[in-house]
Amino acid sequence: MAYSDSYKTYVDEQLEGIDGLYAKKMFGGVGYFVDGVIFACIMGGKLRLKVDETNQAQFEELGMKGYEIPGKNRVMPYFEIPEKILEDKEELHKWALQSLEIGVKTKKKKKK
Repeated sequence: MAYSDSYKTYVDEQLEGIDGLYAKKMFGGVGYFVDGVIFACIMGGKLRLKVDETNQAQFEELGMKGYEIPGKNRVMPYFEIPEKILEDKEELHKWALQSLEIGVKTKKKKKK
């Protein structure tokens, strides 16, 4: 399942207010970006945020795991956002901004 339009609308509303935020359809899902940096996406029908060693534990403490690509033996560094965080716009913004910082830190430099 990719995602439903109503779920994307809900996620858009919850992320509304993050400066420079835009969404782009990609690979059957949606990527969320600021200044060309992806930090969140809807994959497998759920909102997922980018993780690294700085925030992974907060997701795991709530039972969340990395996104496993269907049919592949690969887990992406995007963890499902817990429902209670998704429903709390202020808290979601805190988590999303952490993931944006990770995205900025890990963005690959383009060759000139």
